[in-house]
Amino acid sequence: MSTLRLFVAVDPAREVRERLRAALARARPLSPRARWVDPDALHMTLAFLGDVDEESVPGIAAALGGVASRHAPVDLRFAGAGTFGGKRPRVLWVGMTGGVAALGAVYRELGVALAPFGYAPDHADFTPHLTLARAREHGGDPALAACAEAFAAEDFGATRIEAMVLYRSELGPGGSKYTALATVPFGVGRVTDLGSPT
Repeated sequence: MSTLRLFVAVDPAREVRERLRAALARARPLSPRARWVDPDALHMTLAFLGDVDEESVPGIAAALGGVASRHAPVDLRFAGAGTFGGKRPRVLWVGMTGGVAALGAVYRELGVALAPFGYAPDHADFTPHLTLARAREHGGDPALAACAEAFAAEDFGATRIEAMVLYRSELGPGGSKYTALATVPFGVGRVTDLGSPT
């Protein structure tokens, strides 16, 4: 039985991605040793399931549909930046404002709905963010703090989050490749674009 590496996420709008692409181009020289995220792959993870049996995909998609049916689309604004890891940050991220509490309710419901598939949330608290870069060194990268300062007052735009997406992640030498397996619109609950995982 084959397994797939899966996660559930919401995606920023194309306009937000383009603003972030320009910002990343400016930030890379400040922390050249960091591993920078491809702007086309930017997403906000709501649940990382890890390796799951392929035959569970339809059931997971149906569980997402149940959660999505109880929630309206969410308006978010992407602005500012910060880091995780103290004085030697490990992660550089962009923050969010707007419908954060509403998205937090989705996050908490996913923890219950996906439990039958072996999912357990990493954190009890919901900390919405878009990861821009990660330190290559285990001890962190102080240069990421300079990047956060450079983005502190920057506004990257707003997005109406219309759906959750179930993604497959495939690790490779050039980084991770993400494939959408199912798109689940908020306020509807029906799964669209349930593609083949192969």
